[in-house]
Amino acid sequence: MKKILILTFILLAYYVSAQVNIFSNSIGIGAGTLTSIPLHINKTGEVVRLQGTSPYLAFYEGGNWNGYIQAQGTTFGIGTKNNFDLNFYTGDLVRISIDGSTGQTSFNQRINTGAGINNIGALRMAGNAGNLGEVLMSLGNGTPAWSSINQNPQIGFAAYLAANKTLNNFTEYVIDNFAEHFDNGNVFYPVTGEFIAPSAGLYHFFFNPLFNSGTAAINVPIIIRLRKNNSGLYQNNSLIGISDTYASSLNSNFIVNLVQGDVITFTVSQFSGTTQTLAGYNGNILFSGYKVY
Repeated sequence: MKKILILTFILLAYYVSAQVNIFSNSIGIGAGTLTSIPLHINKTGEVVRLQGTSPYLAFYEGGNWNGYIQAQGTTFGIGTKNNFDLNFYTGDLVRISIDGSTGQTSFNQRINTGAGINNIGALRMAGNAGNLGEVLMSLGNGTPAWSSINQNPQIGFAAYLAANKTLNNFTEYVIDNFAEHFDNGNVFYPVTGEFIAPSAGLYHFFFNPLFNSGTAAINVPIIIRLRKNNSGLYQNNSLIGISDTYASSLNSNFIVNLVQGDVITFTVSQFSGTTQTLAGYNGNILFSGYKVY
């Protein structure tokens, strides 16, 4: 009987010193554990060890196997099942998400790479991989775009009037309704006659109104005005002769410093004392421009 009592006291002392508390709905290991937590371990150092051949910890929600953590040979894996997504959180917000079906990874914040980027597949901007020989061009706060390495940048256009345009005397007209010869960079809007700067820089514009044969007049004052964001910026005042048998043109060149989003249009005023006509046909380059740098 004495031996039984001694053994009981020894086991009780070990049980208390190890501080393992077993209750009906929880197990606490260590000091200050909470019975409201099914398994609460309070210990310094290694707390839990899963050891064996490819041991893993499985996670279920209800009857659905969502994912697992597993050691496999010389690798350590975190995975999902049933094509579930894998998300990484900080502050309860999703920062990185891996699509369980496609495997595509989405980063919700900027990626800072101190050691550089080693890109193996196609580099895409807004879903566009660009064409062979193009380089990636910054557009300031806009999405970068692919540009030809032979032109820095590949921004330029030329357009002509899609139809004749009647100009009344002493009236300023915004020149619109164009047709394009070409538009590298998709920067010109022919219906409105607007050029919209895709990025900050220096631009050169050429404007060549061609007056169709009409009512003859000599020394006709012509005002060509370049407008930026609907306000007059530069203008060219000239005198030309208008013939009733052949067309007359007037060339104007402008160098403009623009920021991204600036809108350029042209207006024409004529003071011949009567109605005149601007010619619209595809042999004429009425409005053109390109980015210098």
